[in-house]
Amino acid sequence: MESKKRRPIVAALLSIVTPGLGQIYNGQLKKGIVFYFVVFLLPVLMALTGLQYQFYGMLGLLVTGIAFYLFIAGEALFAALKIKEIILKPFNKWYHYLLIAILSIGINTITEDIMK
Repeated sequence: MESKKRRPIVAALLSIVTPGLGQIYNGQLKKGIVFYFVVFLLPVLMALTGLQYQFYGMLGLLVTGIAFYLFIAGEALFAALKIKEIILKPFNKWYHYLLIAILSIGINTITEDIMK
């Protein structure tokens, strides 16, 4: 089994590109999936509540979304600092990260088209 050092800045940047991807990079698959789906549900919440049609509702959702993105990136960064090295799992390959990011962007694009 191979172990490898985690780079905190890479973990944070991956989480900015796709929420939860930095956690997956850190070997925290379940946490990464949970973070991704919580961010994915934010637009659904907006659509169900109609808050996007009110200024303060939209502002609140925007601030909440940005804060949660920063929290996810910060959590990935500090987790990478804390764990330093992990034993690599089958999903800890660069091409898996790329595939996850591409799928995430595709899902977000499709979701935006549906919600229009």
